[in-house]
Amino acid sequence: MPGAGPRRRALSGVEERYPRALWARSIIHIAVGHVFAAFVHLLSGVGAQRPRRGLSPAGARAAAPGPQG
Repeated sequence: MPGAGPRRRALSGVEERYPRALWARSIIHIAVGHVFAAFVHLLSGVGAQRPRRGLSPAGARAAAPGPQG
């Protein structure tokens, strides 16, 4: 079929561009997801190493002023 050539080339151009955009968006989403996961991991690591301030609930009960009487 002589008329099928240009149409086939036009479709192949669309098929080529869509997966390229899909790959680009996928790579961007994966990169942003990894950056976010690294940030959360960093926060949890810093939080685990930092000494806690304040009293524990048991200590807070012992240190709380009781009723005088």
